[in-house]
Amino acid sequence: MLVGVRSGAAASVALLVLGGCGDGGKSADPDPTTSPSVTSASPTVEPSPTVAPATGPVLTIDGVSMNAPKGFKLMDELASILQTAQDPVGYSQVSLAVTPDTGIDDLNALGRIAKTAGNFDKGAKQLPNVTIAGVEFYRVAGPGISGLDSEEFGTSYDGQVVHVLFKFDDRLVGQRDEIVDSVLASYTWP
Repeated sequence: MLVGVRSGAAASVALLVLGGCGDGGKSADPDPTTSPSVTSASPTVEPSPTVAPATGPVLTIDGVSMNAPKGFKLMDELASILQTAQDPVGYSQVSLAVTPDTGIDDLNALGRIAKTAGNFDKGAKQLPNVTIAGVEFYRVAGPGISGLDSEEFGTSYDGQVVHVLFKFDDRLVGQRDEIVDSVLASYTWP
């Protein structure tokens, strides 16, 4: 039983690290289920293939790599498990975190932990899983504790837990789907 407690604690710590990145103005509470990359007809879908991959700064941890949106700037690294890029004229961010495996392989359980362990405020929803670069990820979206509209994708893969977190301020919340799809289209495994 101690292993389960320790695993849950490790997942919570990773999510709290992601939750501590930035803060800013409140945004409207858009319906996160409107993204074109997820439909109710299928529980697992690929990001839209018609979206060009993001071309901004590269976030890389342990060989896992993705591009932030063009124009975003890399922030100072706070921990070796986390890289963040931020919109230089606002508070919108994209973060990549890679942590040691927690022993929890169930994506629904990881999604429930993500929803309650640090990045999201009340009202967040666990949405259908998505496939990114050939691997299934959980998806949680809603109001973030930072006051920003947030969306997180995560998975347990090859001895690691990978988290991709987006935070949107009022300036970019209308471009949410395009930003998420382009960043996820740039995602690669080692």
